[in-house]
Amino acid sequence: MPRLLWLAHHRPDIYRQAATITMISDWLAAKLSGELAVDPSNAGTTGMLDLFSRDWRPALLDMAGLRADLLSPVKETGTPLGAVTETAARQCGLRAGTPVIMGGGDVQLGCLGLGVVRAGQSAVLGGTFWQQVVNLPEVRTDPQMNIRINPHVIPGMAQAESISFFTGLTMRWFRDAFCAEEKAGCRTPGSGCLCSARRDGQPRTARFPRRDADLLRCHAFQAVVSRRAVVY
Repeated sequence: MPRLLWLAHHRPDIYRQAATITMISDWLAAKLSGELAVDPSNAGTTGMLDLFSRDWRPALLDMAGLRADLLSPVKETGTPLGAVTETAARQCGLRAGTPVIMGGGDVQLGCLGLGVVRAGQSAVLGGTFWQQVVNLPEVRTDPQMNIRINPHVIPGMAQAESISFFTGLTMRWFRDAFCAEEKAGCRTPGSGCLCSARRDGQPRTARFPRRDADLLRCHAFQAVVSRRAVVY
């Protein structure tokens, strides 16, 4: 909602011309099937969904002065949207006619895969962000807005969700910055070693053997490309 309000206030020309506003996952599904829709677990993150009806809340949009016609239909996770069109098949390589099914939020689908589908069950899912969710016994809201309440992909169920931002990225940074010795210890000593020796003692660029096929893989960014722990 804040982004829509910003667009309406600061770029009213674009806001007036917009036919619909949706999420990237819904756009991808629409490109495949030609059918545009959104599921409750993703729609719930917009602040414009009624948690009880699992549909858009027109009164809230009216209060904010936003257009309800911009929003795509809400369909439950698992609902068939259509099939891969001939055009999409040529573009992406999928077989035309392949069913396209409504998906859901990453955390909510992760909970489904973990079997976290009953009230009181909880899960922690780690990625770029880390999220802890608890399935609620009934749909409710937090008046103090301390915890986000979001629809589960299970119809009629909601989850309390807390988020730790960039935990996964921070852990990866720590690993890459401080754990190179441990990573190198997992390799056979000397494996993947590349050596380019200049016998004439002339390091000048003009004499570097760029056309030597054996040296095509040896360059300044070898560690980045190969993801090796140590490059000699």
